Amino acid sequence: MRVIVVASLALFSSSLGCASTPGVAGADAAPTYDAPADASAAEAGDGSAPDATAPDASLDAGPCDGAATWASLQRLSPADLHALLQADAPTVIDVHTPYAGALPGTAAHIPYTDVDAIEAFLGHDRCAEVVLTCLGGPMSKSAGDALVARGYLRVRDLLGGMSAWQAAGYPLDP
Repeated sequence: MRVIVVASLALFSSSLGCASTPGVAGADAAPTYDAPADASAAEAGDGSAPDATAPDASLDAGPCDGAATWASLQRLSPADLHALLQADAPTVIDVHTPYAGALPGTAAHIPYTDVDAIEAFLGHDRCAEVVLTCLGGPMSKSAGDALVARGYLRVRDLLGGMSAWQAAGYPLDP
């Protein structure tokens, strides 16, 4: 259990560069689930995703105006991401190089190696709700881990990438 002193929440939030406007998009987002540590099949790009059924204990109503935050990259299955996109409006960034298509509603294509550009696109808002995608998973995981290491608190990626997304029956934009 965490106790947050309300008087210091605004100071802590602003020191992280988080938006201070109440009602941040995504505050009502459904909880996400971490994939088991053995996600090597999906990382290999074959599109298979481990069953992610247990809630991640690291989810916390943190400094992002009460929106859930987490301490590590959240890996979403295609079904979990589809449900999130139906319920919420995270910023979706395709980080695959070279360009290989995108999920519908993708906001930008920025190479996974250009984390500075991803940060600039997010306005350096460490509370931005972002989902990173690539073709098979490793590029989005790399960029996501880099954002988390830089203090971003609401970063997710698509486990198995766009290949898993398509294998689950969801469309891509050309």
